[in-house]
Amino acid sequence: MTSKKAVQMLDAFVRIKTGYRDDMANPYSSWNTSWESVRMLAKEMTDEASTEIEVLELIKQELVPNCKHPKEDRDLDPSTKKPYCMACNWDL
Repeated sequence: MTSKKAVQMLDAFVRIKTGYRDDMANPYSSWNTSWESVRMLAKEMTDEASTEIEVLELIKQELVPNCKHPKEDRDLDPSTKKPYCMACNWDL
C-alpha cells in the first residue's frame, strides 16, 4: 500500500467519523430529546468520536511528507510508470 492510498483511507474514515459525531451531537434527533441519560451518553460518544478524529488527523500529518519533491529526486515506478519522489516515497 502506498502512502497516498493510506492517506485516502484515513480521509474517508475521518469523513465517516465526522458524520457520526455530527449525528450524535444533533440535539433535535428524536432519540436525543427525552431522557437526560440518553443525552449524556450521546455527549460522551460525541466527545469520543472527536478524540478519534483528532488522532486520525495526527496520524495523517505523520504520513504526509513535508517534502518539496525536487526534480532530481523524482523517478518512475518501473511497474506502473507513475512518477514518485525518491526522497519521501510519495506518489506524484
